[in-house]
Amino acid sequence: MDEAMKLVLQVSKPLETVKLDVNSRLAGHVLCEDVAASHELPANPTTNVDGYAVQVPYKKGIFKVLTPATLKLGSQVPADSVYRINTGAPLPSGTNAVIMVEDTQVDSQFSAEEGQEGEEKTVELLAEVEVGENVRKSGSDVRAGDKVLVAGDVVSGLGGEIGALAFVGVKQVQVYRKPVVALLSTGNELTDLQEQSSSTQSSEGWSGVIDTNRPSLKAAIEGLGYEVIDLGIVHDNIDAHVNALSDGISRADILVTTGGTSMGASDLLKPLLERNLKGTIHFGRVAMKPGKPTTFATVPPTNGERDKLVFGLPGNPASALVTFYLFVLPALRRLGGWSQKAAELPRVPVEFASRRSVVYGRKGVVSCTQPLAAEAGLEILRKGGNAADAAVAVSAALNVTEPTSCGIGGDAFCLFYDASKKTVQALNGSGRSPKALSIDVARKNGAIGKQLTERDLNSVTVPGAAAAWIDTVASLGNGKVTFGEVMAPAIRLAEEGAPVSELTANSWKRSEGLIKSASPSGDSMLINGRAPLPGEVMRLPDLARTFRALVDEGKKGFYTGRIAEAIVELIKSKGGVMELSDLAEHDTEFVDPIKYTYAGEVTLWECPPNGQGITALMALGILEAAEEIGKIKPLLEMKHNSVEYLHALIEALRLAFADTQYYVSDPKVAKVPVEEMLSKASTELLRPLSENTIPKGCGFTLQNRGSGFVLEEGHPNQLAGGKRPYHTIIPALATRGDELFLVYGVMGGFMQPQGHIQVLLNILRGFTPQAALDAPRFCISAGSPDASVANANNAGDINSEVYFEDGIPAETVQKLKEMGHDAHQLSSYSRAMLGRGQVIQKLPTSELVWAAGSDQRGDGHALAQI
Repeated sequence: MDEAMKLVLQVSKPLETVKLDVNSRLAGHVLCEDVAASHELPANPTTNVDGYAVQVPYKKGIFKVLTPATLKLGSQVPADSVYRINTGAPLPSGTNAVIMVEDTQVDSQFSAEEGQEGEEKTVELLAEVEVGENVRKSGSDVRAGDKVLVAGDVVSGLGGEIGALAFVGVKQVQVYRKPVVALLSTGNELTDLQEQSSSTQSSEGWSGVIDTNRPSLKAAIEGLGYEVIDLGIVHDNIDAHVNALSDGISRADILVTTGGTSMGASDLLKPLLERNLKGTIHFGRVAMKPGKPTTFATVPPTNGERDKLVFGLPGNPASALVTFYLFVLPALRRLGGWSQKAAELPRVPVEFASRRSVVYGRKGVVSCTQPLAAEAGLEILRKGGNAADAAVAVSAALNVTEPTSCGIGGDAFCLFYDASKKTVQALNGSGRSPKALSIDVARKNGAIGKQLTERDLNSVTVPGAAAAWIDTVASLGNGKVTFGEVMAPAIRLAEEGAPVSELTANSWKRSEGLIKSASPSGDSMLINGRAPLPGEVMRLPDLARTFRALVDEGKKGFYTGRIAEAIVELIKSKGGVMELSDLAEHDTEFVDPIKYTYAGEVTLWECPPNGQGITALMALGILEAAEEIGKIKPLLEMKHNSVEYLHALIEALRLAFADTQYYVSDPKVAKVPVEEMLSKASTELLRPLSENTIPKGCGFTLQNRGSGFVLEEGHPNQLAGGKRPYHTIIPALATRGDELFLVYGVMGGFMQPQGHIQVLLNILRGFTPQAALDAPRFCISAGSPDASVANANNAGDINSEVYFEDGIPAETVQKLKEMGHDAHQLSSYSRAMLGRGQVIQKLPTSELVWAAGSDQRGDGHALAQI
């Protein structure tokens, strides 16, 4: 819709100018010249109160009263007299001040015989005033040369502008001509309301369809002050259409048709415009509901003047009026001389108002959960690096500032868009299970139930982030910064220390006991045996050494040698089966992304399995299919976070999870070929602290992605050696056509695809990036696949719990309970289940502008490069 509006405004140019008299017929026109006062106003001193004009100095006493009836115009007021005067009237000659009525009293009145019965003859002045008191000076309203109105001002029908012009004595002004509109309806089935009678009925009793659109559109256009040429109803045949279109184009500036814009057999408008009238179709459909079948075209005139505008509006009455106000009215205004900005209808604020402003930038923008990590990304952008380089710098810095969520002991996935080629690549940086691991081995080591618990050391898969960082910079970076420069901010933070943010401190505190009990090296991530407090500086020298090894030695510095040995030693000490060869053989894989285009408008891109991004795509497909068969109303027409809206999203996500949690496994299981059409980079490297195990001297915790495997023979995602498990990490990109629209992600286990859907739909509703993140969310199941939580159902289970954030009304949650949902409400720190998202949107503006938001459920914010 925004692109269609932009086209309309670009094509619509102001008409020629005309000189008109200043009267009521000027209303609705736009001035094309400044209007200035030719003289001072008021021209003479005037009073601003009711009273008597006097000559100062005077003494209190009795004075004769003069009035306009007794003082000849231009005559001077004698010293023994005063002049009765009302507010706004000019002072007569011989006076220089005004005394208020309240400061006088009547001394005598005229009799009936004297002809002015009841009027005061003399008054007593009870006070003395100063020169100029209660007097407006000449020019106090307007001075000669002052601009009263300026070019571009609209002369409204409210009277203010016309009054201002009359006030300064302007009789005529130069304005843009208002456009004339030709209007017609098309369709054999239509009948005119005023012409319909019982005689128009067919033998079967059918009398046709009353033409609703033309009268309503005519009323709207004339009510806005534009002239309408009513061409009536045109039947569905070529000659009638050509004649009517030609007539309208020759007599009007804009031709509006209604009906005939569906994809039916009788759709004649678009082919006739192109073939018979040599017109140009600028768009024939708009991705919006209602109003999708809207046409906008230009047709060259026969007399060699400017092109004429043609709008084909839908036949549905509501759609016709909606598209008239969205597209035709701005075009009318623009032709009439309105500026492009003023011509558009004002945007109504979204229902949910964010409590934080959007961050805008013209160069690079970084959004993440830690401000210091965002600054690390900006540092790389300032050095000349691209989005891929900056994303790795942010990820490494997050390992220092938020080690409770992410780090080099975890995995990485990336979506990258090459703006020059308009192609998209996906990077799978997830690690595999130890080759020696199997279901039997896991059972012998005490595994019970359907999955490994997050505290089972055999759930540790090979950390893929280190290799992914190197490969991202090497393959997707622009070569203007080295890997060492990319890692420098994180190394500096780790060595010099970084203050711990509030939510990270809370998460660290909750993990304190596990860090102490699970890892002999736990003290390296504690301060005097305890978790750091908010604002307390935390130094991670071991992590800095790990980062330096990666810079100095490349992948070998992590996957062989000291660090690899420390990882294997720790895992084996607790019964795990990982070997050095598992680490040494790890590789990053570049893969084709998968996509789904929703509503013919926005394409959502995800990394393919073994990630769960396919869940978001499937849910979008399920929702759109339900719309098309009439199972649900169009989502964007439903009230945001209403009962019907939430129910539709929950059920679609449950269906998607039911399939993906069964079939998604190693990437070879579910490859989906796609076209490459995107721009920009998005890397997400966020992991839970897993089992809180810390390899000695390394400064990071190990992930537990193996808990995503299923301990069931024959299952597509069954535990096996050398295999990648079901993975929850999913970055996301969205495009319109082949242009970037959105880069975003929502961390948080099973919440991630749920967040992708909710945030994307919020954006499509017109929410800003910040408001889209701040809006209350829901989460199916516990948000993370932890088999140790006995009462946590699988997100795809029909009985899965659904958690609703405070902000979604309690009555809405209650109604969902009555529909059968196991619904619960969340508040305070438990809202962490709903994930933490980041959004960067490319605005549809003439100049490149990024709009960024950062989830207030986290500690971060967005930063823009200057």
